Amino acid sequence: MKSSIKLLLLLLTFSSSSKANTQVKMNFKFDTPYGDNQSVGNYVELNGTETYYEEYVKGEPLLLIHGQYGSIKWLGNQIEYFKKKYRVIIADNRAYGKTKLKTTSLTYDLVVKYLGGLVHSLSIYG
Repeated sequence: MKSSIKLLLLLLTFSSSSKANTQVKMNFKFDTPYGDNQSVGNYVELNGTETYYEEYVKGEPLLLIHGQYGSIKWLGNQIEYFKKKYRVIIADNRAYGKTKLKTTSLTYDLVVKYLGGLVHSLSIYG
């Protein structure tokens, strides 16, 4: 893999049980409208689904993945932090945010194939 095209993967998961144990209050008020940013938001077709994603800044790519029941706007704090150094790429997973489900079930295998398609379509691998 070329050093200039490294892919950093940060998997963040949220569950209903972790919400009860959260010690830090989440900030959802930003100058940037994460999850609905018309200046950087775009759609790409992945496995028959129009998928909404946003990209911030340039540099080495960092793919952020929101957890179940989340969306891009849930990771506003992480985007704010990481966009200072990385090309942050984040997509709404199927059935969340601005991306439709378009399948009868959602499995981890499907999510992996789906996000692999995003990585491939944006040419962020070496």
